[in-house]
Amino acid sequence: MAYNTKYRIEFKDINGKEVTVNINSLNYTNEVIYIDKLSDAPLQIIVNGDGQDKYVTFKTSEVNLSLLSEVDYQYFEFSNFEEKQYTMEIFLDGLIKWKGFIVPDNYRESYDTVPYYVSLVATDYLSTLKDYDFADAEGNYDFGHMTPLSIIIFCLNKLEMDIDIWDGTNVFPE
Repeated sequence: MAYNTKYRIEFKDINGKEVTVNINSLNYTNEVIYIDKLSDAPLQIIVNGDGQDKYVTFKTSEVNLSLLSEVDYQYFEFSNFEEKQYTMEIFLDGLIKWKGFIVPDNYRESYDTVPYYVSLVATDYLSTLKDYDFADAEGNYDFGHMTPLSIIIFCLNKLEMDIDIWDGTNVFPE
């Protein structure tokens, strides 16, 4: 599977930092389409779970992206598509901060005259890990000895998001 950027959105956040949102489509091969019409608060990242609980290892998150549609059905392609057809990447000052899949059944568009706002929802898919078997591609469950990090990497690879994982164990500031 090859995801390529179909749409790119660039703006500054309220702190003046550069934000880039890439919407990538599976097997897309044409030029990148730049979107510059957004709502006043175009991007919202929601981290689920109690922020004060330091013992919660994984917290799921989702993103709400609000685009301004200047033509009827301008973003209608997001209303009905195969699961994992589109990914969303959010960069802050050039560094990736979030990555997930756009959810096909959460497309919202008002039925008004143009212009109107279209809302897209993407999720990190961490909540779907419970639906996967802890087995390899052939269905085998015996992995021998695995480190905790290799187990985490194995599980996250089930999401098919091509996530870079960095281990900072025993790394101390100079």
